[in-house]
Amino acid sequence: MLHRVDWSLATLVFVSLFFLVGVVYVWWTGELPFFPQEVLEGESSFSQIQMEKAEISRVGEKGKEWVLNAHSVEQKGDDVFLIDVSGVFFQEGIPLYQVEAQKGQIFLSEGDVELQKVKLINEEKKETLQGELLLWRGKEEKFELSEAQFAGQGIEASCQQIIYNISKKKLLFENNVELKIKVEE
Repeated sequence: MLHRVDWSLATLVFVSLFFLVGVVYVWWTGELPFFPQEVLEGESSFSQIQMEKAEISRVGEKGKEWVLNAHSVEQKGDDVFLIDVSGVFFQEGIPLYQVEAQKGQIFLSEGDVELQKVKLINEEKKETLQGELLLWRGKEEKFELSEAQFAGQGIEASCQQIIYNISKKKLLFENNVELKIKVEE
């Protein structure tokens, strides 16, 4: 005599066991088996933005720190890459230097700026700074200019590095300093 199998009961038992095994697996390992972790992490950390003719600024505790305009802006994660840069560096919210650079990078997490082939102009003090690489350190309240040249108020100087301490309003020349003083008669 043939016994008839109740397939609805067998299906219910099978599905229940499948869910029970899945719950125990997730509870035991702490991760979902159906979603690869690499894919999820890759999607959440990826961000890229490209813009043309954009303005980027940073405001700190003492007011504006800098405003930079760039012909081309590209963001990859926490870094922003700039091409054909111009703008203003501020000291306690007051314009300090007009800035021009070939290219640069902004580190969003620190608020720091790196500019290459840079020129800084302070028209009020009649000062000009030029250099290969400028590092603006907002948290340290200073900027560093390497392979630097300075011209202003009868003084010309060249050196390996110029450091400007924003809070103390001091310009420091370091390493292989050559100084020329113009004396008017």
